[in-house]
Amino acid sequence: MALSREVTDVFVVTNEGRVTEKMFKSIDPARDLTQLIIWMSKTTAAIRTELPKARFAVLHYTDKKLLLVPRDNYCLGVVINKSCAEGPILTQLFQTLGWSMSDKTPGNDTNAKKRTPFIMDLGGPTRSPFAAKPAIETPTQTGTPEKQAESPKPSVRPLPDSPGAQKPVQIPVESAAPAVTTSKTTNTPTPKSPKAEEPQPKKGSAAIVIAIAAIVLVGAGVAYIASRPSNKEITATAQKTANSTQAATEFPKPAPVTTVPKQETTAVPTKDWRSEATSLMATSETFQVQLTKLLGKDATAIATDLQLANAEAQKAANTGNYESATQILSVARAKTVAALQPILQTKYEAAINDVPIQNARTYRSPRLDTAEAKSAQAAQSLAKGEVMAALTLHAVAVEAAKAWKADVAAQILTLARTAAANKEIETGKFFYLELLKLDRGNADALAFLHRYYYRAGQTIANSIGIKLAFIPPGECTIGSPSSENGRDPDETAYTAVLTRGYFIGMTEVTQGQWAAIMGDPTPKVSADKSQGSGFIGANMPMHSITYAEAVTFCEKLSAKEKRKYRLPTEAEWEHAARGDSKSAFGNGRDSLTPQEANIYDPSLNRESPVAAGSLRFRNSYGMADTMGNVWEWCSDWYGPYPTGVAENPTGPTTVQSGRADLSMRVVRGGSWNDDATAARTANRWQNSPVVPTNYIGFRIIMEISDFQP
Repeated sequence: MALSREVTDVFVVTNEGRVTEKMFKSIDPARDLTQLIIWMSKTTAAIRTELPKARFAVLHYTDKKLLLVPRDNYCLGVVINKSCAEGPILTQLFQTLGWSMSDKTPGNDTNAKKRTPFIMDLGGPTRSPFAAKPAIETPTQTGTPEKQAESPKPSVRPLPDSPGAQKPVQIPVESAAPAVTTSKTTNTPTPKSPKAEEPQPKKGSAAIVIAIAAIVLVGAGVAYIASRPSNKEITATAQKTANSTQAATEFPKPAPVTTVPKQETTAVPTKDWRSEATSLMATSETFQVQLTKLLGKDATAIATDLQLANAEAQKAANTGNYESATQILSVARAKTVAALQPILQTKYEAAINDVPIQNARTYRSPRLDTAEAKSAQAAQSLAKGEVMAALTLHAVAVEAAKAWKADVAAQILTLARTAAANKEIETGKFFYLELLKLDRGNADALAFLHRYYYRAGQTIANSIGIKLAFIPPGECTIGSPSSENGRDPDETAYTAVLTRGYFIGMTEVTQGQWAAIMGDPTPKVSADKSQGSGFIGANMPMHSITYAEAVTFCEKLSAKEKRKYRLPTEAEWEHAARGDSKSAFGNGRDSLTPQEANIYDPSLNRESPVAAGSLRFRNSYGMADTMGNVWEWCSDWYGPYPTGVAENPTGPTTVQSGRADLSMRVVRGGSWNDDATAARTANRWQNSPVVPTNYIGFRIIMEISDFQP
């Protein structure tokens, strides 16, 4: 007969309730394994108490049989088809798996090399009181099977599918379990065993059978019948347990090797169950604290389930049912393990993925090695049910992953600096952009990218049609030399260091662009009744607005574009308007013509603004109307220049008069109402921020934050 067709499952369960060897084909471990361990534990304990002489036992159910072979520290379970004889199947099973049939195999036996932790001796005259087939055939030392002496059948009631079975009767069990069915038969005398030194079960064995079947059927409605080692082995084990100073195992101690009536044997919770339940309840409470501390809100549901299970177990313990309390907490722990696995994995991956750069794990470091190793160990501990160890290891892994982020940043910074030193601009841009993903305020990265990410004069346009040109950072002279024609005393030169590049409007903000953000500008640009139609038009510069209204426009545009828009500082305006010119005007000369700028010239009869950008002149950055047309608001309060060198100057921080309406803001560039001298690049003027005029407008700056056009 083929072993693969007759044996459907093989498994070994230790006294601690763990499966150490398994070959499951018909049992679903995810669904049945936890309950199966509980059933086998109950059955093993009961058999050791009630049938200490049994070598093995077999249970008939549905179309299969379950053979149980208990040992001191484990129990072998074999599920086979119902029609098979137990002895030949076990013999063939052991031969197929390469196991030794005896724990007394001589040292020169070739099978000795293949012994497993669960080597068993199934020989001897003692047979299962339930077996209807011949005793197990065991191989001799030379490998030739020899039949063992068959013991007389003990006095038992046959199972429903055994010969002579009668109508089943219902046996009452615990209220939480299904009803158990057994059969009524007439007990027969039990012949004496061939071995006088091994007493056989008495006539009361039928009651014992019913008790065992009831215990096993409580959990699943399916009865298991188990066996245990020889009387000699039991006596040795009992003596060893009596002399031990360690705590008892989770199984009840076996009763003396005597057969007693069923009514005198009751399943009373022992000190072992009480100790186990108490320990599990304490551990469960610790779980709740650690889960909340390490996982926060992600562990709320798990902690709540543990708390409910603890309360239910406590109720059971209060009634003395420590075994039930232990089972409740064991199931809760299994659920915790299943629920924690995806949570721990997700949190660890989130810590690793907090390094949002390409091929992040190629930047190796000892802390990454630690993170990966501890995460793997945490998963292994969780698989073993060691929840506390798993939580501790997971916390170490997450902290190491977070620290690894700094290691990656340091490695990338080194690569970026090397590229910059070698003038490898594109490589430097790549690494510095990667670095900003990890450290948005890194000074090296910002300085490099502000200088090299955009080209000087590179243009972009926003959603309302404002075109802006890029102005690179650098040092520039603000003010004018004392020899410049038309120079005023407030133009004393100093050096401004602008560390950030920026985009500035190529022309003034037009009335059409104003309308897109602020609404119809007509009431403002036509407020002066002396003005003609030359002051009004969609392409005309916006004028007749206060400083505060210009600021409001920038704020609303920023909200719309999701970028930072503002008025330029006085230094930013002059740096952009001058371009690469060192002369008085942005055209590179010390003179200016009306064809280059809209300034006052009686011969042209031009007494109003012109359309923004309509004149031919552009400076080196591509900017228009930096000379004439309308003055332009700057963000500085008017005041003396700093001396020497100033980094990113912004003008006075407080108003000079103590009142904003009496203090002045800076305006730059001249207008249609002024002569050429006022249009000099270094010229400064001041105006009340609350007084609008038809010769003052503004242009805007867009700050660079993400280096994306």
